Amino acid sequence: DEIRLCFIDAQQHTALPAILGQCLVGLGVSSHEIETAEDPIQVFKHRLAQLRQLSITPVMLIDNSDELNVALRTELARWLEWEGEQGALLQAVVASVRPFVLPGLAQNRLQVVTLPASSENELSSYLMHRLIGVGFQGENPFLEKDLKRIYQQSMGSPDLVNQLAHQQLLGIKPV
Repeated sequence: DEIRLCFIDAQQHTALPAILGQCLVGLGVSSHEIETAEDPIQVFKHRLAQLRQLSITPVMLIDNSDELNVALRTELARWLEWEGEQGALLQAVVASVRPFVLPGLAQNRLQVVTLPASSENELSSYLMHRLIGVGFQGENPFLEKDLKRIYQQSMGSPDLVNQLAHQQLLGIKPV
């Protein structure tokens, strides 16, 4: 109850109006208010301040952040620098394959978390956990030789494991 999330997939949302709209909807702004707003950025900032006054932390979750262009990174940095009475108005969780850099002071608000590589022994359990999480019911679809190949090609790197397993499940020759 103390957190409100807005989820942005940077592969799908590549323009500022789409990202801003996604955030406004995710943070509970009515569609009427969004459509009639003269300045959606001010509506966004006002909503963030409202949430913070209610002791609710607004968090933007950005997946595939490597896809954000310089202009969007600059705007995101500006949003993260906004301050209210309780401190920062907006927090962000950024998923990135490469080191993610924001211009200005916003970079100081980033905390880097690196997922460790899985061991070969953990791979089967990890993949089953992911499958069960999306509703899969049944036996492990990966044979021992599949697991060994995925591990050899990924060296346990979570993003590569996910990519290779996905390709395997789709019947695509893993690359």
